[in-house]
Amino acid sequence: MDRSLISSPALGSASGLISTWDPEFLNVYNKIINRRFITLVGTIRDGNQSFGFINIYGSSSDSEKTNFFAELSEVIGRFKIPLVVGGDFNAYLCSKEKRGCHVTPSPCDFLWSFSRK
Repeated sequence: MDRSLISSPALGSASGLISTWDPEFLNVYNKIINRRFITLVGTIRDGNQSFGFINIYGSSSDSEKTNFFAELSEVIGRFKIPLVVGGDFNAYLCSKEKRGCHVTPSPCDFLWSFSRK
């Protein structure tokens, strides 16, 4: 089975992103590559409903989170189709999710605000 692949290269200590799909199943007609996320938009071969997938690797730096969530919100806002958004946001909704290190309130605020849009 052949697969199609798209990637965003690694940046500094951050790993890169890779998204793959089966072109026999999914007809991808739009791709957006960002240093922190990859967006694929397409249709299932047997249907006509468009939908998108956004693969995320969020910044671990609190100073970059505001811009990251602003960019992501802008991309999501462009689409009027169902979206699946997943990956590693490097943020948490509740400080109880974070174990073994210093907890700052800002990741909670960023993700909480983003998830309510």
